[in-house]
Amino acid sequence: MKSDDFFQSIVRLTSDIIWEIDENWNYTYVTSKLDNYLGYTADEILGKTPFSLMDPAESVKILEILNSISSKRKHITNFELKLLNKKNETIYLMINAIPVIDMNNNFRGYRGITRDITDKKLMEEALIKSENHLSKLMNNLPGMAFIGRFDNEFKMDFVSDGAYDLTGYLPSDYIKNESLTSRIIHPDDAAAVYKTVIDALKEKKQFEILHRIITADKKIKWIMVKGFGIFRDNRPVGIEGFSFDITETKNAIEYGKINERRFKDLFESNPQGIAIGNKDGFIVQANKTWKKMFGYSDDDMYKLHLNDLRMEHNKKSDISLFRSIFNGINEFYREERLFIKKDGSQFWCDLTVALIENPDGNEPYAIGLYADITVRKKIEEQLKRFHEELGSLVSERTEEINRLTLKVINSQEEERQRIARDLHDGIGQTILAAKYAINSFTKGDNKDNALLERGKLLIDIASQELREVYTGIYPSMLNELGLNDTINWFIRNFLETAGLKVNYKNTPKADIPYNLSVNIYRIIQELFNNIVKHADATAVDVSLFQEEQFIIIEISDNGNGFEIENTRKTSTGAGLINVRQRVEYLKGHIEMESIKGRTRIKIRIPLE
Repeated sequence: MKSDDFFQSIVRLTSDIIWEIDENWNYTYVTSKLDNYLGYTADEILGKTPFSLMDPAESVKILEILNSISSKRKHITNFELKLLNKKNETIYLMINAIPVIDMNNNFRGYRGITRDITDKKLMEEALIKSENHLSKLMNNLPGMAFIGRFDNEFKMDFVSDGAYDLTGYLPSDYIKNESLTSRIIHPDDAAAVYKTVIDALKEKKQFEILHRIITADKKIKWIMVKGFGIFRDNRPVGIEGFSFDITETKNAIEYGKINERRFKDLFESNPQGIAIGNKDGFIVQANKTWKKMFGYSDDDMYKLHLNDLRMEHNKKSDISLFRSIFNGINEFYREERLFIKKDGSQFWCDLTVALIENPDGNEPYAIGLYADITVRKKIEEQLKRFHEELGSLVSERTEEINRLTLKVINSQEEERQRIARDLHDGIGQTILAAKYAINSFTKGDNKDNALLERGKLLIDIASQELREVYTGIYPSMLNELGLNDTINWFIRNFLETAGLKVNYKNTPKADIPYNLSVNIYRIIQELFNNIVKHADATAVDVSLFQEEQFIIIEISDNGNGFEIENTRKTSTGAGLINVRQRVEYLKGHIEMESIKGRTRIKIRIPLE
């Protein structure tokens, strides 16, 4: 397939918009794919600028940026535009373009490709909304949510509003003072905190830390921190998680220094669900928050076992964890689990379990703190799904670009090889023959003029062959002579030279646009080549005329003919395939009749 044909196929098959603009940003060429995204036909856009499709304020800003780029003749790379389609809907497009420079080094505009990124932008906006929603949720959770960098100071990039109630410092204090996070950790606990985090990140596991902090007013608080690492290229780059104040609970568990009334008030009014269980796993007491959370009444409390609240697949592991604190294996444990309410519905809970002493001196009890995290889990799942969809979209687009790039590279290499063969086998050999003739003339007595004339003739032949090569690459004569004279030239220099008698009629009424002229010339050139190579004909009739708003190409010959259906199914040559592809690209229609002694091909192509 020729390079020009190949690129035309790419333009036709790609889902992106190929375009050209002049130095004043007016569209001079645009593919029909424009209609798929903006609702405008190519003719409605030609002569207009992309700024006419923008909001006026946006167009002024974009024009200034693009003028700055074009003044330096730079490439336009991954530039995003926000346009309005024919229905006045917002469409997001990404453009890439290269400057067009003429032979006099003058800037003549840009040639480029536009891709629709509306779905991606809408997904990004949805993700931002979800992130904002998550941020509001974090700011309203008890305790402090955080996102920080992985270094010796744990510098914070985000801290929720709960930081002030927990530590006495504002979120902005953490952002401005990069060492604040490490400073508020109690000096006696700092080494253990760092070790726990580093060990967890090495194994890519969640970390849980119970430690003391020194607040802004110099008070000491016990907090529970739960978090996990942020990884990039399999390397930890940050941490994120939540911190909760468990000072009262810690003091109650470890020291038993609060009186019964204070403990009762703390137990009943705590915003977290609290339940107390014995070593066999039966729940012996629960606060109001816990009962409301799970839907149980006071009458239910003395027959509930912790496995009554668990999913079937978690029962074995959870009872093992529960027993580990009574056996002295763990001081406490924390887990996120799906729990089952009395009515059978499910919800997510963050559960922390530790031992408390029995006032009677008998076996200790286990106390569990329950926090409903269902909303947070749903948001995390949404964010995960958004990231997966974005990753899939980027992967698909990257694969498509790689495929097209490979096709372009292969086409360029095939075209280089074809040109090299033409130059070596044709022009190169002719020039070599001319050299030998002239050398023979100059080495002799310079009287054998036949040698000189032969050398001159061979140089003329080489010049003609060279013209045939570059005309095959690009029909530059169309610019110089126009379509009619170019076809006449081709007939004289190829068909008649091959011994064919040609009858050519040209009677179009309207001016044919240049791009259409190129395609018409390529179609006729391909059909002529097929006649010379395969038809074994002696006469050809060619007509180019106009019927209403259609250009008609009609070519017939008196050659051998061919089986049309068999050719469609079994042909491996590029000739008729290229003709059909061009006609389809131009939204035209092709008719073929062939018997021995007569083959007729008629093609109708719309002017618009």
